[in-house]
Amino acid sequence: MDAESVMPSNRPKTGATKRDVVLETLAFRPPPYVPWAWDMTKACQQRLATYLGTDDPTGLIGSHFLDVGSPKRRFAEPHPHGYRDACGVVFNTSVDKDIGTPCDCPSRNSTTGGWPFTAA
Repeated sequence: MDAESVMPSNRPKTGATKRDVVLETLAFRPPPYVPWAWDMTKACQQRLATYLGTDDPTGLIGSHFLDVGSPKRRFAEPHPHGYRDACGVVFNTSVDKDIGTPCDCPSRNSTTGGWPFTAA
């Protein structure tokens, strides 16, 4: 199964490769279309795979950027409620297993130049 037969591309037929489009964008020149990257949660990936009848729908998305690292690298340390990221924010993964919900933000009681941060 090829990507074009399952999810026809809405990209303009410019002859430009994904690499060309990204390089144009990074050079602050108008690209022929806007490059994209889209990561799915596990639940979304499973639903899309079932709908499309494939084991791995990520190749069908056609993202312009490649993430070659581990998703766990974004987190500094394990925490009883989930993970603490490199900025100190704790993400509770008891409900949302993939992304988590911020539950402890170190900046809540901080101030910057007399402007207090308020709890959301």
